[in-house]
Amino acid sequence: FDYDCVSVGQLAVADWDELHAELEAAVKAAQEGGPLPRPPRGSGRVLLQRSDEALAECPLGLLNLALVHFYTALGEDEDKKQSREEVLTLSGYLVDAIAKDFPTHLICSSRWPVFEALEVFTLKLDEQDAGSAASSERSGSCSSGTSAAGVVDWGQLQTLAHAWARLRFFGLESSETERVSRNLAKLMAKVVDRMERARRECPEGVAFVAACQALVAAARLTQHFDFFSDAL
Repeated sequence: FDYDCVSVGQLAVADWDELHAELEAAVKAAQEGGPLPRPPRGSGRVLLQRSDEALAECPLGLLNLALVHFYTALGEDEDKKQSREEVLTLSGYLVDAIAKDFPTHLICSSRWPVFEALEVFTLKLDEQDAGSAASSERSGSCSSGTSAAGVVDWGQLQTLAHAWARLRFFGLESSETERVSRNLAKLMAKVVDRMERARRECPEGVAFVAACQALVAAARLTQHFDFFSDAL
């Protein structure tokens, strides 16, 4: 199957080459400090009116579009509630459904900038939430797992993960980067050692650890890749 969608015929749902070019340029601009990606021209029609056809024709392209539409709608004003809710509901469903059907390495090896788009949006959300991070980071299903009673201190893991992501995103190599990476690796090792209990305590934290470990395994420790990919 042509997951890059470069050999789709003239009767295609959309011009996938054009959509890819717009997505790639927008994501690259955001990575370099520009505005967040916006949905490509005409992609709303594909998402809202022809998603079934697009799913059969170019599933990873649709995944990329749905991801951008979801985060764009998430940042829109509440006065657009009806259209906003429609886009959030459909795009969220598509992202979840498509991602479940494709292993991480297949998405990573395609030309579609799915994870790159996810990175720029989540980093921006982190910045917007910085004012309330101290109280919110430790709330929810991950609040009870501390180093004394649970697998790890999930709040500490999240704080280190955010710091590490920012340092890596901006390519900063320093003693601070080494310290954050070392402390994060220690906590991640504890999660891996007690994966089943960790999954019950904090599924979001386990998803982060599994994604990081899957990428490492794909590049170096291939015998462990399936384990971490399945954990996602």
